[in-house]
Amino acid sequence: MLVDLVYPADVHLETKRLELSEIEVQVLLSSKKIGSQKHYYTVDEFIFEDTSSGSVLTVKLKF
Repeated sequence: MLVDLVYPADVHLETKRLELSEIEVQVLLSSKKIGSQKHYYTVDEFIFEDTSSGSVLTVKLKF
């Protein structure tokens, strides 16, 4: 499944698009925080979308 990570507006990171397996998506859905290298963000919202090329999960992040 395609997953878009949308960072807070004041972070100088662009949206990241990842392709995750079903197991990775299940782990992501049960997560409250996402990050690495001492930079962690709280999950604000999950948005599921059906597109012509398949499903996309958008994860909005906040500090």
